[in-house]
Amino acid sequence: MNKQKIFDTNFTLFKLIGVYQMVDPHSQKIFGFNVYHFVNIVFIIFTTSMTILGLSGFFYQVHNINYNNSDVDLIFIIFYTVCITIGNLKVIIIMFKAKQLRNVLEITDESFLSNTFYKRNYYKIVKCSGLLSKFFNLYFSFLLITLTSYAIVPIVLNAHSINSTTQNTEIIQKINIINLRYPFTVETYNAFFKIFYASECIILFYIGFGVFALDLLSMTILVVISAQYKLIASAFEVLEYRVDDEDDSLLSDEKLLETFISIVSDSQIIHKKLKMLYDIIRPIGLIQLMADALGMICMPYLIVVYFLEYGSFFNPETLKFVFTFGYAGVQSYMYCSLFQRVTDRREEVNFGLYCCDWTRMDIHMKKLILFTMQMNSSNKLKMNFTTKSINLPLLSTIIRLSYRISSVMINYNINK
Repeated sequence: MNKQKIFDTNFTLFKLIGVYQMVDPHSQKIFGFNVYHFVNIVFIIFTTSMTILGLSGFFYQVHNINYNNSDVDLIFIIFYTVCITIGNLKVIIIMFKAKQLRNVLEITDESFLSNTFYKRNYYKIVKCSGLLSKFFNLYFSFLLITLTSYAIVPIVLNAHSINSTTQNTEIIQKINIINLRYPFTVETYNAFFKIFYASECIILFYIGFGVFALDLLSMTILVVISAQYKLIASAFEVLEYRVDDEDDSLLSDEKLLETFISIVSDSQIIHKKLKMLYDIIRPIGLIQLMADALGMICMPYLIVVYFLEYGSFFNPETLKFVFTFGYAGVQSYMYCSLFQRVTDRREEVNFGLYCCDWTRMDIHMKKLILFTMQMNSSNKLKMNFTTKSINLPLLSTIIRLSYRISSVMINYNINK
């Protein structure tokens, strides 16, 4: 892989969580197989097996176990199942699309674009990388806080339980992170609780890794492409033609044509990389958006239910749902805003062409400019959800719909 120079901080985070090594052909191998792929396959098999085992209790129940199949527990288990499925799918996409992702990541190299305007204004990309690195550090920290809140809740609740094993002569099953429905007796479950807790901790943090890993790659690429489109538009705007020898600082016929072709060529390369990225993330991106919508529906309902039970927002159960709701909202906003931003920057390229000094150019250059504008207009590359583009207006629609559904669920629970 080419040496990356733009997003050094981000690539440090890539390497820290193992994403960079998953797409790097020079990563350590075992029997000719990327060792990071092998480790992730083991985790995927483990988390999938434990999930199937944990859900089998719905179909096969031991005689002395009585699960509390309340709406709250069932809703959370559904949300968990969606999250683990998406997390594993994202990791699988990174492994199977490693070559394509490595190809797209070439845009983060310092020498990716060849036009002189880009090289002179490279510092703008570097400045953008600094802001993005700070944001990803905060985003990663928020994810860790959310996951840690889930891991701490069972410890707090079990520690404050009157008796975690028996109460009123009835055997009580200990509270776990996800509270899956394992087909074991309560005595067996409580006796091996530490093993079940450790297993659900692994599942929990692997969900976080799976969800975050592809986000880190795709969002970094989208930000770079957005910034590069902006520079391409600016490069067209500053094209000025020299009439006769009136100003040596302006471009002659030959130099103007050479510079123009260089900028158009760079624009087409960026377009190809963007199309490649969209082809990779389109299937999982749509599923992720629906999962975030599910989170924005379920989490307010769970928050209100536990608030009514405890009488305060400051309790372990409510806080973890608040963090989850916030994370789902932030993730949806990032995807929708970045897709819209890239689309807007692409459309600005034609405006940059119109703003160049085309009135003083010869007929050949005018035809080239017109042809380029027509070519850019014909490339309607967008991330779509059926016929709707994924952008901020779509996010606003999803939020309104989620609010209405969650309100109906809350009113039903209160009036029940």
